[in-house]
Amino acid sequence: MAAKNKPELLAPAGNLECVAAAVRNGADAVYLGAKAFSARAFAENFDGDALKSAARLCHLYGARVYLTLNTLLLENELEQAAETLRQACLAPVDGILVQDLAAWELVRRCAPAMPVHASTQMSVHSLEGVRQLEEMGFSRAVLARELSLEEIAAIRRGSALELEVFVQGALCMSVSGQCYLSAMVGGRSANRGSCAGSCRLPFTSAGDKTAHDLSLKDNCWANYYRALCDIGVDSLKIEGRMKRPEYVAAACQSYHALALGNDPHLDRLRRVFSRSGFTEGYPSGKRDGTMFGIREKEDVTAADQQLLRSLAQSYQKEVSFLPLDLSLEVLPERPAKLTLRCAGQEPVTVWGEVPQAAKTKPLTAQEAETGLTKLGGTVFLPGKVDCTIAPGLMLPKSAINSLRRQGVEQLTEALSSRPEIPFTDQLPQAAPLAAARVPSAWGRFSHWEQLPAGWESRLNLAILPAEQLLALPQTEEIPREKLAAEAPRMLFGSEEEKFAHQLDRLKEAGITKLLVHGLAQLRLGKQKGFTLLGSPFLNITNPVALAQYRRLGLEQAILSPEVTAASLSRWAGEGCGYLCYGKLPLMVFRVCPIRAELGCKACGGQSALTDRTGRRFEVICHQKQYQEMLNCVPLWLMDKQPDFRRLEHGVLWFTNESQTHCARVLEAFAQHQKPQRDFTRGLYYRGLNAKRERKE
Repeated sequence: MAAKNKPELLAPAGNLECVAAAVRNGADAVYLGAKAFSARAFAENFDGDALKSAARLCHLYGARVYLTLNTLLLENELEQAAETLRQACLAPVDGILVQDLAAWELVRRCAPAMPVHASTQMSVHSLEGVRQLEEMGFSRAVLARELSLEEIAAIRRGSALELEVFVQGALCMSVSGQCYLSAMVGGRSANRGSCAGSCRLPFTSAGDKTAHDLSLKDNCWANYYRALCDIGVDSLKIEGRMKRPEYVAAACQSYHALALGNDPHLDRLRRVFSRSGFTEGYPSGKRDGTMFGIREKEDVTAADQQLLRSLAQSYQKEVSFLPLDLSLEVLPERPAKLTLRCAGQEPVTVWGEVPQAAKTKPLTAQEAETGLTKLGGTVFLPGKVDCTIAPGLMLPKSAINSLRRQGVEQLTEALSSRPEIPFTDQLPQAAPLAAARVPSAWGRFSHWEQLPAGWESRLNLAILPAEQLLALPQTEEIPREKLAAEAPRMLFGSEEEKFAHQLDRLKEAGITKLLVHGLAQLRLGKQKGFTLLGSPFLNITNPVALAQYRRLGLEQAILSPEVTAASLSRWAGEGCGYLCYGKLPLMVFRVCPIRAELGCKACGGQSALTDRTGRRFEVICHQKQYQEMLNCVPLWLMDKQPDFRRLEHGVLWFTNESQTHCARVLEAFAQHQKPQRDFTRGLYYRGLNAKRERKE
């Protein structure tokens, strides 16, 4: 039985062949990337002419097309991003996906009529985050892949914003937009579309060097299709802009079949591509070891040539699906006239030759109809055919064929064309900030016991998790103005309401500052009247994005660690901070690899994963809600502080260090000490896409 509420089926396309595979197999929409600023930089992607061709093909089939402008922008890239947006307006596409608030502001200024979708790279995973997007004027939110069906339903009940959900394809181990593993270990940023897939390499929690403890099976929500329809999800998204067109065809066929109430043939889809099968751990909420898998030899050989040829045949030719009514008039001394009518379009009329008096056999309605209904190779099916032919007239078959071709070409043009979206070259500008007048030091701690004696004289601000500050005895004589609460990195389901109550208690305790990691925390903190500080995981990489966050309520911000020191020196300044020390979180999980392999009892809240080179990456559990994987070596910039003198805050990001170690780091910061052991400069000097760490 077909679903009553049919959501949009949204398919990926890395090239024009994939676009054809999508729309000719039931997709209602296609998403694709331009040559620049796409989160899949290694797909073939689309330039201006190819983008126009893709848009025309989609529109011919009545499908929408969305362009992904969903990477972080650097300070000097706004003009190039504007050119990409201009091409999208000319194509035109039906919407733009963005991650960076600079891209959001760019669309608002230059193409306000263009619908804007919040990419999953924005890490929106809760109702308050969606409500913030709604207030900002986004037309759609692409939700984080880690949500359960129940959590999506709760968001749907609380917001009218369009919701898009990933239902099929590869799963990143980390929450999208919160992964820095590829960037930090290889210089290829997931936030810039260049992920190296480092998580697919061997990682082990139990000593097995062949284990792949960071590799998840492909997502599959097929068994939840009707439930997604019932709760009112607007768009169901298939992942795969790096995959071949046969995969796109198979995935579209499966979910189109579900929309019709038919068998989705998931075994065929699994044969085309899987990693040891599929998982539905996220929709079910059963996030366990069954979710993990890799691409085995059997997975590769399952896609035999017969299956691939069969799938290729489904998209290599036009699919006829639009009934076309044809009306022919052949009258004496008048050009032959053909009118074509297709539902939803203005009729098209074309004229041909003047008929001649028949010398032998006059033209019959049956002969004319035979010529007019030769619609193979087009999207049209013969509908009603009406022929008005005066007696005794002759019109050659070639003339009838010419009329049909002219009419079909004009109607095809009308179906595939859309008005261009107005574009105005009004780039958003953000003036460089004034240099900090008095540099200060911030310390972020995981718990109270880490704070060394006398920290108040060394730090201008100590940031601690909200629950740690709530446990602070009221009798403690600690200046509240030197304290800030840290919001949880992730807020899933009921945790959001719990945190809102914590904020009320923090205000009562005299805490007025709040470090936020995302739009949900920002909205809640603003509602409660906190002074808002932005964490490095907001991914602020340019001055326009910083300006937009400040308009949303941020007072101060720690800028992204993916920006170089040289870039920061050009535009950052007062009110800005940089990470100076810390074993930085490289990933945020919602399915714990330690629990999957060893169980929670073996962990105790802190464990580690080891990669194929023997490097050890510690994993910290946050009340079993989510986990963070830390870098194998700490960032160390104590001796590089002069390079960041324009910025106001050097931030020491403590995670699981002892109090003694924290004291040594504070002293090193005060003395601008050089590192004494293994360390990294992060990306501040080598930048992105570097082959190896710069030797210091």
